[in-house]
Amino acid sequence: MKKSTVKMIFASIAVVAIIGLSATMTMDKKGAEAKRIVLKNDGLYTISETLGEKKIINDSNIKIILGRQTGKILYGKGLVGDALPIQDNSTNIWIMDEDGTNQKQITTEANVVYAVFAPNGQIFYTTKDQDLFSVDLTTNSSPRKVQEKVLSPDISPDSNHVVYQKLNSEWKFGQYYDQALGLTILDLQTGEEKRISTNWEDFNPLWLPNDKKILFFSRSPEGIASHFIINANGSNRKQLTNIGKKFVDQTTVAIPGEKPIISANGKYIVYESDREIWVNEFTSDNNSLASAKRAGYGRDPEWITNGETFTIISTPRDNSSNSAVMEFDVRGNYRKTL
Repeated sequence: MKKSTVKMIFASIAVVAIIGLSATMTMDKKGAEAKRIVLKNDGLYTISETLGEKKIINDSNIKIILGRQTGKILYGKGLVGDALPIQDNSTNIWIMDEDGTNQKQITTEANVVYAVFAPNGQIFYTTKDQDLFSVDLTTNSSPRKVQEKVLSPDISPDSNHVVYQKLNSEWKFGQYYDQALGLTILDLQTGEEKRISTNWEDFNPLWLPNDKKILFFSRSPEGIASHFIINANGSNRKQLTNIGKKFVDQTTVAIPGEKPIISANGKYIVYESDREIWVNEFTSDNNSLASAKRAGYGRDPEWITNGETFTIISTPRDNSSNSAVMEFDVRGNYRKTL
């Protein structure tokens, strides 16, 4: 997935122009073989160390892989509007078994800009109007509107809450987000919203595994985009990276250009920023940054072996056509190429 250079403005929009590969990876049913699902121009493939590359479905209309869970692949078909502004990109979402069978269309209006599996298997997605919908796959019910004016939602590990950047009620498609109201948590059981920050520049919130803390990104007092953390009740907002820095240099820790992946213990996050893969290690309480490392050039990091190793689609900085699936350990050290 190609990321725009205007990340600070549009960092919360997940569906962007697609060039080359997009992929996801997991263990097979026996737990022995790690396989990555790779999107190419003519369909979906699996890539593994022992079996190599195998085509699982021939469909050039598949434009983006949105998620993978419990043997299912969530994907977008018919991406439109590959020019700026990024909000013009939208798609219909589909689901299928990871072997390419049982394709099922979820939406029909081609207006989805973001979609994700919740931990409990439900699907949540946002439209171009930034309305949040959910789909319960177990009941075969139609999509249900959950909330309006929701940007970059993230579902809590217990699937009971959603955190997002709340837009003001007058926001319209195509507008910027400088009137956003701040980070907000929605209780999915009661429908109650709770604002936990009031800064419009707070974006891309992510639940940590204990359901009690949220990682997000914002502008530091000195004006540099940085990592922050806040308790789910809105207390103890704290800057984690680039503290006191007034200028960007080689020691600056970049912010993600897409949603990071978080290890099971919440200690590591891996993400792409301007085609560089970053691995950040936090202290056990997540209150401080222990280290930040560039692992190389690439995109689409995915955990394998339960957060102990990850893979990326490796791309030379100026050559996106020459790609490979590479595996790294949790500290960002290269292990092998699949």
